[in-house]
Amino acid sequence: MQPSTAGTNAYTFDIQASDGARVYLDLDQSGGFGAGETVIDAWTPADAAATTPAASATYNLIGGQRYKIAVEYYEGTGNALVKLRWKVNAGT
Repeated sequence: MQPSTAGTNAYTFDIQASDGARVYLDLDQSGGFGAGETVIDAWTPADAAATTPAASATYNLIGGQRYKIAVEYYEGTGNALVKLRWKVNAGT
């Protein structure tokens, strides 16, 4: 997935997963994921019924750029659930 940024701003990413998840963001535009590009590490079981994200992180991204995103998750028991969301923090 490679969302395009609308403008240079702070963007908040959050993940909700029924067990564990990690989010990687290609911050240096290298085409891969290196050290420091694991932006969310929530690799522990979480409550799938929770209405709030398991973890979130905010990063400054440059407008007009495309950033590669990857999500890794696991399901221990029950039904799988993973939701990744991001939003621009306007005015930052």
